[in-house]
Amino acid sequence: MPKFSSFAGLGAAFVALAEELPHHKLAAMERACTVLEESAKGAIGTYEFGWPQLAESTQEDRARLGYPPNEPLLRTGELRDSIKHEVASGNEGYVGTNSPIAKYQEFGTIKIPPRPFLGGALAAKGEEVAECFGGALKATIESK
Repeated sequence: MPKFSSFAGLGAAFVALAEELPHHKLAAMERACTVLEESAKGAIGTYEFGWPQLAESTQEDRARLGYPPNEPLLRTGELRDSIKHEVASGNEGYVGTNSPIAKYQEFGTIKIPPRPFLGGALAAKGEEVAECFGGALKATIESK
């Protein structure tokens, strides 16, 4: 950590920090969204987030159609591959999907139990996401 011999030096360091922080925040948002996207995609076809087992009838139907019987939310990979992220700014990023079936899988229906792959990713990776931002702030401060 740098030492300052005057308040003017400290003030100049704060000005420099303020100028650099948006760049670091943008990079942190990109890392955070990537972490969540990869986690959500990685959970598809697994029970990583503690989802209920597929019903026996579902497993039999999957096997009859030529799919592995016990890979929840994974048949063709279309849902998994539809998960994307977009960074709007250092303060705003999105992870999601435009798949028409995603909301039914995430939140469940009368016949399908919820299997939250997006919410599950956030729950599983929340600390890592927070560290992306804390690490960015720390790196910005330490660079001065």
